[in-house]
Amino acid sequence: MPRGSDSPFRRAVADLTGPGSRFEITDEIVRGVPMKVFARRMGSLPEIARKAIERGDRLAVVSGAQRLSYAELFRSVNGVSRALAALGVGKGDRVAVLSANRLEWVVVFWAAIDLGAVVVGLNGWWTADEILYGLQDSGAKVLVADARRFARVAERIGESPDLDRVFVADHASLDEAHRTAAEPFDHLRGEPADEFPVVEIAEDDPAVILYTSGTTGRAKGAVATHRSWIASIDNASALTAAASSTLKEKS
Repeated sequence: MPRGSDSPFRRAVADLTGPGSRFEITDEIVRGVPMKVFARRMGSLPEIARKAIERGDRLAVVSGAQRLSYAELFRSVNGVSRALAALGVGKGDRVAVLSANRLEWVVVFWAAIDLGAVVVGLNGWWTADEILYGLQDSGAKVLVADARRFARVAERIGESPDLDRVFVADHASLDEAHRTAAEPFDHLRGEPADEFPVVEIAEDDPAVILYTSGTTGRAKGAVATHRSWIASIDNASALTAAASSTLKEKS
């Protein structure tokens, strides 16, 4: 592919990001720093959820034998949001997830995000000491885990002073001795609902905390804002659209 400024791909990017275009890029001051931003961006991640539910019966998630449409997924998300809110989880609170890829990960992510809470992604390969460090460092109020990973810290979960509740997706798989240290995730499901939480969320509010590898010391929690996640999504969408346009031009 030509790499010069007149390559088909670069022309496509210029067309897609120019004035009046779908992915128009403009200049703004962000927290005192001049930056290039998308002019027509969404203001926060919950806007994605509100648009996604409009896809209705179209397939959204496949997890093993489970298949959920967009409507089913986000109605379930709204039920969990209500349950979290009933536990006192609100804007800025940390909700940690310690699990392999599964449906509950997706549901809890959006349920917390829609409340303005901050999702803390804990590394599923971490040892007990590392998991406890992540819970303590982030100040997580709620933990959602799978049985295999929760078992590593079940006997020491009291070492996380900010943690109020623990829910395990496959609770029945826990050893009997560990079951009293957590609740089944079903206790958090709530009644599916169409209504999303009403929370004022700013672009620069924190959305997610992900931990670095910790190869040179303690892992560090990197905070990502709603602005940064939306920008990443818009970047990927713009580049995908440019690539698609280039391929059509060549065919």
